[in-house]
Amino acid sequence: MSEIIEAYPDVTDALIEQARAAFAGQFDGSNARAQQAALDAAFQQQRPEDATAVYEAHRFPKRTDG
Repeated sequence: MSEIIEAYPDVTDALIEQARAAFAGQFDGSNARAQQAALDAAFQQQRPEDATAVYEAHRFPKRTDG
């Protein structure tokens, strides 16, 4: 959403579609499933540093709104 605000008034259709997909992923659970799959894969590959990075990205998302 912050990207749309920053882009205003030059908001592209692609940016709107990206925001819709992000919201849909929150509502249907696909974002959570993708993050869990990434964690599982990192643990299965015995790469705890990758698992930690995935966890931190989920737990402490980077703000893009400044």
